[in-house]
Amino acid sequence: MDVRRVFIVGPPRVGTTLLSFLLAGSEKVLSLSEPYHAHRIMAPWAQHRFFCRLQKKAGLRCVRPPRRTDARRLSSFVHTMAACNGLPFLVVKETFHDWRLPAPWCNFRLLDGFAADGHPVIAMIRHPYDTGASTLRLLRRLVFGPGGWLFRRLLNNTPRFADDTHIVEWTARNYVHFCDWVQQRDLFLARYEDLVNQPEQQLRRICRFSGVPFSERLLDHRQRRTAFGGIGAPDVLYGRPRPISRKPANRSIDLSDHHRRILRDICGDCATVFGYALRRGRTTPS
Repeated sequence: MDVRRVFIVGPPRVGTTLLSFLLAGSEKVLSLSEPYHAHRIMAPWAQHRFFCRLQKKAGLRCVRPPRRTDARRLSSFVHTMAACNGLPFLVVKETFHDWRLPAPWCNFRLLDGFAADGHPVIAMIRHPYDTGASTLRLLRRLVFGPGGWLFRRLLNNTPRFADDTHIVEWTARNYVHFCDWVQQRDLFLARYEDLVNQPEQQLRRICRFSGVPFSERLLDHRQRRTAFGGIGAPDVLYGRPRPISRKPANRSIDLSDHHRRILRDICGDCATVFGYALRRGRTTPS
C-alpha cells in the first residue's frame, strides 16, 4: 500500500502537537508525535514499549517494532505500521532542536533530509514572545523542577541550562535558525495564531497542501483519533480533548522585561518576515 508521509516541524511550543492531533481526526491518518526524537533519546527497551503501547491503545493491527534500530529502519517500521492498518497517510510531527544541543537532541540534519527528499513539510511558527514564555515554563519544570532528576535519568544526554536567561537565549537562537531554514527551503508555513483563530480555514489550507482529506471530523475534539500518540505537549497528548481555544495564544505577559529584550534583539528581524512585531508590551501578530 502506498503511504504518503507528511511532516510537521517547528521549534518547541509552537503548536506542532496540536496540529498533529487535529490531522489525526481523519480516519485515513496515522499521526505520530516525535518518533524520531524518541528513537534518539530513549533507551531501546523504552522505545519498543512505546510503540507496542501506542498500537494497543489505538486498536491497531500490531506490527512488531524492532528492538534496536536506526532512522532508516524506524522509517520502514512506521511506514509498515500505517500500510498494514490501511492508513494511506502518515503524519509525523518533529520538534526542531538544533542550537548547541548534545548530539542525541540535535536533529537538524535529519529534518533537513526529509525536506530534501521532497516530503511535504508543514513548518509551524508562533510569536517569539509566546514561544519563549511557553518554552521557559516547560523547561523550568523539566530541568529545575522536582522531577528534573528523573527526566535526566530516563533520557540520554539531556541538555543542561544554567538559568532562565540561558533557556531564553537558547530558545531565541534555535527560533532564528528554524526561520532561516524555512526561508532557505521555501517551506509551507502555518502560524499558530492563524490556526487557533481560524481553524477551519487554516486546516483546509493545510489539507490542500498535504493531501490529507479535509472533513469536519478534524475540527471535532470529541471524535476519537484513529491513531495518535507519542511525545510532545502533555496537555494535548494526555489531557482531556478540548475544543480549540484562543486563550493560550498570548503568553508574553509571563516574560520579564529582560527576557523580552533578549528575544527582541535576537529574533526581531526574522520575526518581522513572518508578520510578527516585537514590541515592549503584549503583542499580537499582524
